[in-house]
Amino acid sequence: MSPDQFGFTVSFTILAMVVLGGMGNSVGVAIGAFLIYIVQAVLLKQLTNFFDLFHVPILSDINFVEYQFLLYGIALVAMMLLRPEGLFPSRQRARELHTSEGEDPIEASPTGLDSEGTLA
Repeated sequence: MSPDQFGFTVSFTILAMVVLGGMGNSVGVAIGAFLIYIVQAVLLKQLTNFFDLFHVPILSDINFVEYQFLLYGIALVAMMLLRPEGLFPSRQRARELHTSEGEDPIEASPTGLDSEGTLA
């Protein structure tokens, strides 16, 4: 292993896996990796073949595998807007992202500590 093996494409794919699965949850990240693999290896190729088969005027000329990083980017933006904690977040991450609107978790507690006695 060397740093030059982690170019843009590998780094972006790993980021997509982590964000999709949920940061802080290793099972969620594994599921996110599996989903990204299925999209990359199966779905995009089948999507290209599907549109070629039915001769959809605009979409039959597109090779969706070439646009996988564009689709990953759109998916990442959608995940950040709709479900920023990922599909399977850790409990702490879900709690951090779902505090009530305008409430600062540190200011909510007079001591700045949460119910477990740790710094909020």
